[in-house]
Amino acid sequence: MLIVTINEIPGKKLEALGVVRGSTVQSRNLGHDMMAGFRTLVGGEVTDYAEMLTEARTYGQGRGKPWGGCHCGHALCLCQRHAGRSRGYCLWNGGEVCMTAKEKQGFGLYFLFAFGMAWLLQVYASLLLLRDGNAAAYQLLLAVSMFCPLVSVLLVQKFWLHQPTGISWRPRLKGNGRYLLAAWFGPAVFTVLAAVLYFAVFPSRLDTSGSWLATAYGGQWTPEALKTELGVTTTSYLIQNGLLAVTLAPLANMIPAVGEETGWRGYMMPRLKERLGLLNGRLLGGIIWGVWHWPLMLLVGYEYGTNYLGAPLLGLVVWCVVCFALNTLLDWLYEKTGCIWVPAIAHGALNAVASMPVVLTDPAEASYYTVLGPMPIGLIGMLPVLAVAVWLTLRQMKQEEKN
Repeated sequence: MLIVTINEIPGKKLEALGVVRGSTVQSRNLGHDMMAGFRTLVGGEVTDYAEMLTEARTYGQGRGKPWGGCHCGHALCLCQRHAGRSRGYCLWNGGEVCMTAKEKQGFGLYFLFAFGMAWLLQVYASLLLLRDGNAAAYQLLLAVSMFCPLVSVLLVQKFWLHQPTGISWRPRLKGNGRYLLAAWFGPAVFTVLAAVLYFAVFPSRLDTSGSWLATAYGGQWTPEALKTELGVTTTSYLIQNGLLAVTLAPLANMIPAVGEETGWRGYMMPRLKERLGLLNGRLLGGIIWGVWHWPLMLLVGYEYGTNYLGAPLLGLVVWCVVCFALNTLLDWLYEKTGCIWVPAIAHGALNAVASMPVVLTDPAEASYYTVLGPMPIGLIGMLPVLAVAVWLTLRQMKQEEKN
C-alpha cells in the first residue's frame, strides 16, 4: 500500500483515509532574539520571526526550500526530508529527488572544502613529522582535520544555501539502546574477530612473548625485564588497555569523530543515496571517505606504514574497501537512530581499539603484513566487518523492494 498526500496519481485508484496535518515548533538563536528585542524599541516588522514562521509552515507541509525538500512545485511531487534523509520520490521528475542548481553547486562545494582544507592540514602535518619529528603537532593537526567535514557543512548550508544543516544533533536514547550498545562495543567485537581470523590463517605469526612491547618501550627492556621490573606482560597490557578502549575511550574519541560523521554520514550519505540508491551510494561514499585519507597514507604511511606488502597501491585499495564496510555500518547506525552522536561513538570506539591486536605480533615482520591484519582494517581482518556490511545492505534493499 502506498500512502500519499495528493489528490491523484495517473493510473492509480486512490482511497481517502483522512486529513493530513503537520506541525513544528522552532526558535531563533540568542542573537536573533536580541535583535528582535531591539526592534520592539523602534517598531516595525520583526523580519527574523516572520521568516521563522514561513519556514515552520513549509516544513510542517513537508515541502519548501528551507528544509531541502523537492523544489519542482508540482502536485505529483512526494519529496520530503527529515533529519537530512529524503523520504519519498518525485513522480514528476522521473522518480528522482528534485534539487535546485544552487543545491547541486553546494554539494560540490562541500567536497571542495572538505578535501581542500583537510588535505592542506594533512600535508602540513606530515611535513612537520618528517622534517622536524614533531609528533605532537602532527597528532594535533590530524585531530583538527577531522573537523573539516563539519566546517564544510556549515559553510555550504549556512552561508551558501542559507538552510538548516539537516543534521540530527539531539541525543535520542529512548528506543535506541541496542544501537548505542552496538556502536560502543561493536568495534571491539570486530577487532577480536579480525585477530582470531588472521591468526587462524597465519598461526605462525602469533607472538605472545612480549617482543612487541619491548620494541614499544624503546628496545631498552627485554620482555623478561618488563615482566619482572615493571610487571608489564602482553596479557596485562591487553587487559588494561582493552578495558580503557571499551569504557572511556569511545566517549573521549567521539568529540573529534563527530566532525567527520557530520560531514560523511550526516550530510554526504543521504544525498548520495538519494541520487544513486542505497548500494551505489554507500560504495561511492566509502571510496570518497577512503580517498580523503590518501595524502597521509602516501606521505607518512597512515594505518599501514610505508614498507608493507604491495605498498602503496594495495594499501590504498584495501583502505577504500575498509571504508566502504565501515561507512555502511556507520550509515546504518545513523539511519536507525537519527542521531549523529551514535555513529560518532562507533567511530571513536574503533579508533581506540583497532590497533590493539598488533601487540600479539612480532614487530620484525608485523609492519610488512599489516595490510593483511591482524587489525580489522587489514585485507583479512576486515572480512567480518565487510560481511556484515554487505548483509545489512542487501537486507535493506530487499525490504525496500517489498515496500
